[in-house]
Amino acid sequence: MTESAGRAEAFSDGVFAIAITLLILEIRVPHVEHGLWAGLLALWPSYVAFLMSFVVILIMWVNHHELLRMVRGVNYPFLFANGLLLLTVTFVPFPTAVLAANLATTEAKPAANRAVRTSWASTNTPPRMSLRICRMAGVSSSIAMIPPTPPRS
Repeated sequence: MTESAGRAEAFSDGVFAIAITLLILEIRVPHVEHGLWAGLLALWPSYVAFLMSFVVILIMWVNHHELLRMVRGVNYPFLFANGLLLLTVTFVPFPTAVLAANLATTEAKPAANRAVRTSWASTNTPPRMSLRICRMAGVSSSIAMIPPTPPRS
């Protein structure tokens, strides 16, 4: 089976969109006791965690977009490798919640270290791992580099 990458790309974009939506759902509406601005300001750990994780998912999406630009066709091993990559994308909201819950506590440094390690691994390891799985499965022939677009005059 070799098909165009259109369906895989559409499904993947949907998974990325849901992961980003889950990030913002971690930011809760503050219970107003001392004023709305004080309540919103108290949520700063959630804002920091959201921004960091949004950037991580954005980097993963751009890398995925570039990977799919190089694909001529997809087959089952490629779809499974893509699924493993998407598994890591769906995991990102969890370390985001851990970081937001612990950022303003004495546990902040260990939580931040864990989140940064997880985020770094999420952005760097899965694309390489997916390409290795594709090559091991004999899919390398379905991936072709697109020549760079010449500059417009």
